[in-house]
Amino acid sequence: MGNTAGRLARIVILTAALLGWGPYPSDAANKDSDPLAWAGEEFKRGAMLLRQRNIAADENSQNDAIGAMRNALSVYSQDTTPREWAHAQQALGSALFYLGTLKQSSKVLDDAVAAFRAAAKVYTQALNGRLWAQIQFRMGTTLRTISLLDDDLGTSREAVDAFKASLAELTVAETPKQWAIAQYFLAETLREQDRFSNGPDSLPAAADAYLAALSVWTRNGSSKNWAEATLGLAVTQAALAQRGNDAGRMRAAVELARSASAVFVDLGDQYNIRRTGQRLSDMTRALEIMDGK
Repeated sequence: MGNTAGRLARIVILTAALLGWGPYPSDAANKDSDPLAWAGEEFKRGAMLLRQRNIAADENSQNDAIGAMRNALSVYSQDTTPREWAHAQQALGSALFYLGTLKQSSKVLDDAVAAFRAAAKVYTQALNGRLWAQIQFRMGTTLRTISLLDDDLGTSREAVDAFKASLAELTVAETPKQWAIAQYFLAETLREQDRFSNGPDSLPAAADAYLAALSVWTRNGSSKNWAEATLGLAVTQAALAQRGNDAGRMRAAVELARSASAVFVDLGDQYNIRRTGQRLSDMTRALEIMDGK
């Protein structure tokens, strides 16, 4: 459970960094006299709550944001106000994602996926590729979280499809930050599939996705992201090394993990120091067995 909680926390942190909403009417309004203006006020209220730095840990604000977006959606409709309706659905999905992750509730997360899918009905890839990619990414993070909570391969595969859909639109040249984050989440999800006995051989693809993220993240410029992707690559290479009894590959995995550990130590990141220490211990022991020690 502890490892899952740590993964979920990382999902929330990276997803929160991508939130952003456009301006909406600021004058006070009444639902009966001016329902559209009132809905705009509710949307704005919910969006402001979602921008809070501590939103991922604040259940009251999450519930308030959900209520505000549902208020807005009581006025907006896909037929008459499609843009506003889609933005509110996307924001509702984000608020539900935070609440579902905090409470570790697959039911709430399922509702978040439904909201994201509703938003994608309006903001299609053909209409607005960049926003569609953002919706696909958020859907992917939500599906991945469900797969971790339910230990479900099918949902994990859906998450991979969503991340790949997002990456079909994002480019490293135009959106390097979003592209690298999507590659990292794709890599993590593919690596996690290795725990299923009936899962696909996803480790080579996971390694490729980690390397893609690392082509953007540098040790000096994005140190924590670099260290987390480097550790993920190390764990992936170690699993491939054990599968092929490849001592050389295991040594390379150990060196990668040591590099990641050094950054976590510099950052004072106790959670990742412990996590990397355990991984290094496992890899070192596996290497000793391979070397016949």
